[in-house]
Parts: sequence; C-alpha cells; structure tokens
Amino acid sequence: MDRNPGTSRRNLFRACLAAALPPSPPPPQIESRHRPRPTAAPIGRRRSAFPRPRPRPPAPLPAPGSPPPIPPVSSPSSTAPSSPLRRRFPIAAWKRIARPTEVVGLKVNCLSGRGNSTSTVLVEAVCERLQQAGIPRANIVVWDRLDSDLEAAGFPVSSRKDRIRYIGNDAAGYETDLAIYGSVGSLLSTTLTRTCDAVVNLPVLKDHGIVGVTMASRTSSAP
Repeated sequence: MDRNPGTSRRNLFRACLAAALPPSPPPPQIESRHRPRPTAAPIGRRRSAFPRPRPRPPAPLPAPGSPPPIPPVSSPSSTAPSSPLRRRFPIAAWKRIARPTEVVGLKVNCLSGRGNSTSTVLVEAVCERLQQAGIPRANIVVWDRLDSDLEAAGFPVSSRKDRIRYIGNDAAGYETDLAIYGSVGSLLSTTLTRTCDAVVNLPVLKDHGIVGVTMASRTSSAP
C-alpha cells in the first residue's frame, strides 16, 4: 500500500500536462563581450599588399686615393631639356639650344679636381645629344678657367678645330676692355665673347661662405 498517494498523482498530472503542451524553447544564450580572436595564419603563408623591396648589395668601396664612382647619366641628359624648352621629344629640345652652324660652349667647373668637378660622363652625354641634334663636333667647346684645371678634372685639353675642343681661358685669352657690372669689374674670356653663340652651364653643387650655395652663379664667372 502506497503511504504517499499524492506523489503518484502529481507525477501523473505532470506527465499528462507535458504531453498536452508544446515543448518550451531553450533559454536564450547570453553573448559574451569577449569575442574569440580569429586564428592567425602561419607566418610563412602571409602575403602583404605592399611587398618589401629586396635589399641591394652594398656598393664596393673605391680604392684609397681614387675618385668616387660616377653613375651613368646618358638617359637623364637625353630628357632633361625637354621640360624647360617645352618640347615633347628630347632631340627637338636640344635643337632649340643652337643651330647647326652655331658654336655651343659647355662651361664646366673644374676647380676641385677629379671627382668633385663637373662630371666627364655628363659632358660626354651632352656632347652626344648635341651631335644628335645636328651640332657638329667642331662646333662644341668645353671651357673653364685654366688648362690645368681641365686636365685635373679628367678632360683632354685640345684646341684642334676638327673635333670637340677642351680649352682654358689662359690659352684662349681675355678681352682687353674691362666689363663692369655695378661695383664689380672683370675681363671676360674670348671663348665667351667671340667663340660661342650659345652656352650650356654645367655647374656643381658647391657651398660658399657668403651666399651659401653658388652652383651656376659661380660657374658663370668667365675668368
């Protein structure tokens, strides 16, 4: 005999009620504030949208006493005059500097010797472009203050008129009349006043104790 008959009735009532009613939905899950971080890809498989450039091997050091190496400039010299002369093609720009019948002077700065003066490679490249523009070799003059300065910078001194001339003012001579500009007077080189129809200034980046940087203003001085 069951001593607690109400227990079996409750169980029977619960079973009947559970069978009649639909099952209740599970309780909602509370989202955690701390989201799990995505798993990082292995280091060996990562790819960047901006790949790092490969490091270049260091350039060999020059031998003691030798001048520093000068990079080739034939490509920049062929396009450099295009922008200021407003020409699309380099040769057309070079043709605006002088006519084939005119003499072009290349004023260099050789005061500091080889390595710190106007590059011989640059001068050769400019001479090449001038000849492509129709200027004969005999109509190109490279000049500076002294023949010894040109030789110290690596230029072959020559005054022959059937080839490119490399000549100093001491050999070409100066005007006898004093040219006065304000408070400054100077004797101008005859290469500037009598030989050249056009002058291309090829200076170097050079500091100065008074003005800071001279560049073309220093190279423009004829003596």
